[in-house]
Amino acid sequence: MKKLLIISLTTTLILSLFSCRQIKKTDVKTEEKTKASESVAPANVSTSGRLLDDAEDGSYWSPVRDAWSDWGNKFMVNEFSLSTDTTDEWASEGDYSLSFDYNKFAEASDTEAAHFFCTDLVETDWTGYTKLTLDVNNLSANEIGLQMYTKSGEWHWSDTEAINVPSGVSHLVYDISEKGVSDPSTVLELGFVLYNCKENNSILLDNIRLEE
Repeated sequence: MKKLLIISLTTTLILSLFSCRQIKKTDVKTEEKTKASESVAPANVSTSGRLLDDAEDGSYWSPVRDAWSDWGNKFMVNEFSLSTDTTDEWASEGDYSLSFDYNKFAEASDTEAAHFFCTDLVETDWTGYTKLTLDVNNLSANEIGLQMYTKSGEWHWSDTEAINVPSGVSHLVYDISEKGVSDPSTVLELGFVLYNCKENNSILLDNIRLEE
């Protein structure tokens, strides 16, 4: 009887120790995963204003490529936009960001650019908003010029000055109080133009917002 009791207690102790080891191992994995996901988002992620796109529902953006060549626009002489998609490679909030893929420019000039646009905006009345903000991850090792534009009213084009975006993650703020939007009550299209792309690569955009 004593022998059976000793065997039973020994078995219980072994199972208990094994269970504790498994729980401890799982806790470590969970803690490591949490730390990794927390480090993805920059500290200054904006949550104010009107969210235009966070890439969580897919991409509603298109590359221009040769779509505008019939208009005789000087930028269509050399159009380097390739494709758009969403990616989980990086995101400033949520799980996904927009990926704009482009070809290397032959040389830096005002006739070489990569255009990406969206005509399916969740908000077309921008009245009262003075800034458009977004988070960007420039995957290139080189600085890239990124310009914002809109088409509003009777499809009138209006753009901002290009912002020079360094390699890595940046938070961009475009002042649209005087430039960038002709008719804020009826915005039909939002687009971005890339300049000075020195290699075939992608730029990632997330958390595009309107702010007052």
